[in-house]
Amino acid sequence: MKAIKRKILIVSGKGGVGKSTMSSQLAMGIAHFGSKVGVLDVDICGPSLPKLFNCEDYQIVSQEWGWIPAISNGVSVMSVAFMLPNRDSPVIWRGPRKTNIIIRFLKDTYWGKLDYLCMISVLRIL
Repeated sequence: MKAIKRKILIVSGKGGVGKSTMSSQLAMGIAHFGSKVGVLDVDICGPSLPKLFNCEDYQIVSQEWGWIPAISNGVSVMSVAFMLPNRDSPVIWRGPRKTNIIIRFLKDTYWGKLDYLCMISVLRIL
């Protein structure tokens, strides 16, 4: 994470409000001007970035330095959807399991040097 200059967190209190759409447009817009950009979909309940970036068939590749994100439209993309056998199924993870996968995405994804990383999540307070 130290190699990433700016982190942008896009959150809301509920799903279906356009976080992924806004994030994908923001990331592609920034990349259009020459910046290196990544997007991390930690919206565990409904990961939709792979559809927006047209990289639904990507399989996570694990290298010695970490997980390698998909590249689409000049943007590095990582999503929990890449780990699911059925991409249309929602993920219902809670508590430590959800926290651990988010930490793994943050620690184990090899982004390289990025100017921006957009992270998408639903903030659930119960």
